[in-house]
Order: sequence, then structure tokens, then C-alpha cells
Amino acid sequence: DATLLPKRALVYAEGRPYVFVAVDKEDAVIAERRAAELGFTESDTVELLSGADVGERVIVVGQATLRDAAPIRIHAPRPAKNAEDGTQL
Repeated sequence: DATLLPKRALVYAEGRPYVFVAVDKEDAVIAERRAAELGFTESDTVELLSGADVGERVIVVGQATLRDAAPIRIHAPRPAKNAEDGTQL
């Protein structure tokens, strides 16, 4: 088993890779910068050995300008609708 991320989720500082994870704190959500340990890479994905756990929300858009502990808002894609009866999938 491997945890894969899109390469675009990575940010680099001082030559080291980092990921930003959305973390719930009291009444806000913050971007938490974490050092990332990488494994195998492919054209557009990378194996994440450490830095985030399965199920955590890794930020993949707009992270290049984030600072550690910055408050963020999450905009999730809208669920698709079933073409037959209009229910959400």
C-alpha cells in the first residue's frame, strides 16, 4: 500500500518538500505546514512516506502562497448529480 499525492500538492522551502494539511482548530480551519518525506515518483504523482496520514485533507490548490497556521476556507467540489433521477452521488 502506498499513499500517493499529486506533485502539485508539494511546496519547497530551503530545498525541502512540504505539504499543507487542513486542520480543524476550535472554530476555524488552518493550513498546517508539514515536512514531507517522499518515496517513488511518477510523472504527476509522488509517494508520501510521511507528512500526512490517509484521510487528512491535503491542500492542492493555492498552497504556494500559504503560511503555516494561516486560516483557510475549504471549497469542495459540488457532488455530481445522477442523470436518471437528479439525486446527488
